[in-house]
Amino acid sequence: RRKHFWWKMLRRDGMQARSAGVLVLLYVPGAICFVSLIVAIKTHWTAGPDAAFMLVYLLAALLQVSMLILITERLVGWLWSRGIDPDNAAIPYVTSLGDVLGTTFLTAAFWLLEQFGVTPWIVL
Repeated sequence: RRKHFWWKMLRRDGMQARSAGVLVLLYVPGAICFVSLIVAIKTHWTAGPDAAFMLVYLLAALLQVSMLILITERLVGWLWSRGIDPDNAAIPYVTSLGDVLGTTFLTAAFWLLEQFGVTPWIVL
């Protein structure tokens, strides 16, 4: 059952998979707004995000959120099997892992863009 969670999430089979799919899909517009706002503030509202930057950032963000959902699903099941309340025990692990994955993927995204000479924003 658990080893097929990713495929179920993509097909939206089952309540948990549908919820995970919705979380992933909601992250995309949020990430677009976040990146647009950060670039606008950084450039004093004179530039917008470059398309390559936006694509690489969205891929990194989707990878982070997808991995967090999959790891959280496994972690919560493991904690329940040991009689530990996941509401109290899983949150510190998930937030710390989110920080580590987010920093790693964002660093990799900027490194990749730098290798191809792409700047994060274009002047409007």
